[in-house]
Amino acid sequence: MIATSEAFLTGLKPGFSMDTMVNVVSASSGATWPLLNHFPNTVLKNQYEPGFMLDLMYKDMGWH
Repeated sequence: MIATSEAFLTGLKPGFSMDTMVNVVSASSGATWPLLNHFPNTVLKNQYEPGFMLDLMYKDMGWH
């Protein structure tokens, strides 16, 4: 996802739209499950919801 994010930033800086970047990256080896399944309903719509409870992350990381 980091490489995909960097690719998006590289394309957005000169003015390509987010939709154009999704189409380009989706048609290349950068097509990943998160890009194809999460981007359309989250990133492109600017809809972010918590996906993992913070207290569970603390437990899993041993930070409790």
